[in-house]
Amino acid sequence: MRVIKGPHICGDAIDICETRILTGSWVVRDSLQIWDLMSAKLIETINPQNRLSTLNGEFLYAVQYFDGDPYGDLILTGGSGTGALEVISLKEKKVMGSISVSKPIFTIDSHQTTIIFGGIESVLRLGDYY
Repeated sequence: MRVIKGPHICGDAIDICETRILTGSWVVRDSLQIWDLMSAKLIETINPQNRLSTLNGEFLYAVQYFDGDPYGDLILTGGSGTGALEVISLKEKKVMGSISVSKPIFTIDSHQTTIIFGGIESVLRLGDYY
């Protein structure tokens, strides 16, 4: 049994890829983190360089490794602060694509290149990302 202290999880904001744990915290900044599965230690905090600095906070509810990326580099994020579903490159530390929404996103899933997400808007949105 290992314990990871730090992430403030408020939704579907935990995912595992190989030996890396992805967490999304419901906090103002530094919300996206990668942890080592074996040691339970923080590997890094991801702050996309090209994310708008005018945000009032990140406040993530949902994060997931993108199933359509065989290398484990792309992740999907959503919440109540960013105002969008974001596709983020862990390697480049950049938002590679986003879909704006007017209300918080609570859940995200992907299968191959198809992404589906939803939240308070009472709709499910889906599309393909290549």
